[in-house]
Amino acid sequence: LVGIAGTLSPICALSLGLRTYDGARVHGTRLSRDEVERQVARLGALPVADRRQLPGLDARRADVIFAGGTILARVMARAHTPHLIVRGPAGECPAAVTLCPAPSNRNRERSGCSIVHAKEQP
Repeated sequence: LVGIAGTLSPICALSLGLRTYDGARVHGTRLSRDEVERQVARLGALPVADRRQLPGLDARRADVIFAGGTILARVMARAHTPHLIVRGPAGECPAAVTLCPAPSNRNRERSGCSIVHAKEQP
């Protein structure tokens, strides 16, 4: 399973302990379902105000990251996927398929949608 941007990048940044988002460090990271679930539990235990203060998480995503992470963890469980690979922005991965269609890229950024490949690309 390969995931792109949206929810996955910030979950990965939190997992890596990044103080600020670094796409070069996030891109290509192998993230386990256990780690996704650990980060989701961590986020769920925090009020939104505290999530806004987390290093590596864009404060504008603090209100949606827990829901997105929960969906991500459930998709991984349903697909029986023990890990996924984090890729760069959707524009770099033309075979990506969105989990929740949005009418435009601008709206997708605000919708909290994640983009996921059905199988890993080389």
